[in-house]
Amino acid sequence: MPPGIVEDAASQAFDFVMREQVVNRLYDQSVGYWEADLTELNHLGPSDCGQDLTRYFDLNEDGVEQAIGEMIAAGDLPLAERISRWVLINRPNSDRLQDLQRQAAARLRVRYQACNPFRVILYSELANLPTPQLLPADIPLAVEWGSVERLEA
Repeated sequence: MPPGIVEDAASQAFDFVMREQVVNRLYDQSVGYWEADLTELNHLGPSDCGQDLTRYFDLNEDGVEQAIGEMIAAGDLPLAERISRWVLINRPNSDRLQDLQRQAAARLRVRYQACNPFRVILYSELANLPTPQLLPADIPLAVEWGSVERLEA
């Protein structure tokens, strides 16, 4: 924990919300271009990954849809969402794949709604859902570091 956080309650919320992004950014800066296990050494794009499912694993569209549905049912939401995006690049007109991708993104949005506003925004967009608003837009606010107060009319 950063020094002074324990004594400053207003900073604790900011630290809670931003911690994951800061840690990930520091990790990326220290590791360099490739992951520690050389994951990104050979670049495979999303369309390559989506094609591989049908070309090498011999899955037809129904098989891919069934597998993604099973991932969602099992709670493997990040995997289901990513694979559905991969396959949609090669089959953009598949209504069922679009629906499965939106289901996975919507459930991921719910998973992160209490702890990561950045993921909520991104998953809302992927699920084609409106981003939830915390306060009505017509209420003026006074914003200071660590606090938000409603202005009296």
